[in-house]
Formats: sequence, C-alpha cells, structure tokens
Amino acid sequence: MDLIAAAQRALLGVLSERAQAGKHVNVVQMDIDQDIGTGLDAWIYFESDDEDPGFFAIPLAEPIEDFDYRRYAAAIMSAAPRALMLR
Repeated sequence: MDLIAAAQRALLGVLSERAQAGKHVNVVQMDIDQDIGTGLDAWIYFESDDEDPGFFAIPLAEPIEDFDYRRYAAAIMSAAPRALMLR
C-alpha cells in the first residue's frame, strides 16, 4: 500500500464526512506525526473550528526513516481541492 495515497484517501474521507455534516471544511493546518505504536497520525485543523479537528491514522508496518513531517503533510494535502486550502 502506498502510504501517501492511503493518507490522501483518508483526508478526502474526513473532508467528505465533515461536508455531509455541514461542518467547516476549509483546512488551515495539518499536523503529521509518526507514532511507532499506531502509525502515521494526522490532525486536520479547520477555519473557525479549533475545537473539532479532523483525525486519521494510517498503520505502518515499520517506522519511516528520516521522517519529515513537512514533506508528508504537503504531499497528503496536495489531494485536497485547492479551494479548501487556507494558507
């Protein structure tokens, strides 16, 4: 399984669920962390909705060497529609 592709699908799933629930979907920030116990964890923060960040986790078979959260966040966020990115 391609990690970036799986994370992009998970991000689009979070955005879709929020849109269906009538919640904000404009992304302000994404924080990525590698958790050895669970995998790649991502928190998505939305405009005007600091109390309800989105979250997804992608299991990892083994740790990512030289993990750079900025590179992974940028690659994952590239799947989201540009209109939703608030930078």
